[in-house]
Amino acid sequence: MNPLGIFYSPGKTIEDAFKKPDMVTAIILVILSGIIGIIGSALYGFGIHWGNVLLKLFSNIVFWLILSALLYLLLFFFKRYEIRGKFSGVASCLSLFGMIGAVLSIVFLLFPFALSSPLFGMLKQYEAKNISMTEFAQGFATVLSEQPNSINLSLIAAIFVVSLILVIYAFILSYLLISRTAKLSIPKNLLIWIAFLVIVIILQLLS
Repeated sequence: MNPLGIFYSPGKTIEDAFKKPDMVTAIILVILSGIIGIIGSALYGFGIHWGNVLLKLFSNIVFWLILSALLYLLLFFFKRYEIRGKFSGVASCLSLFGMIGAVLSIVFLLFPFALSSPLFGMLKQYEAKNISMTEFAQGFATVLSEQPNSINLSLIAAIFVVSLILVIYAFILSYLLISRTAKLSIPKNLLIWIAFLVIVIILQLLS
């Protein structure tokens, strides 16, 4: 499957992932945003706590497998024999959302550019646990009061807009995934989609 196709030919990409699953590529997609985060932390000089990083990557894989299993059971309830034995296809389809997560991670890497050097320095100090949240907030407020232009609001607005577009696209993509794998009537597809979103929310709250 071609993961990049999720942005210019999502329907075909989902169908290809479902019919010809590639679990190695799927695992890479699941942890891709985490890898980008590691690279970003290294570039900006943030500390990398490898124990926490590896735990996060592992939890992403576990979350993906659990969500894939629940979606598979949900689809099996409606499709039964047509979906039987296609767990890897369902898992491969869900892994495509890793591309959206990766792009979001890249967008968030632009955030430090919206801060002045003093603010970014304080952010690094807080991330390294050299200052408390209270000290960070007080220092942040002091710099802003003395230098009102310490934050590039235009860049922050652009990051917010792009992020919002990607989140909305993810919702649309999730329905497309249901409709291309279940291939049922619109009301049934919507029912499965809503149930799937509820499952995602519940799992996020429990994780």
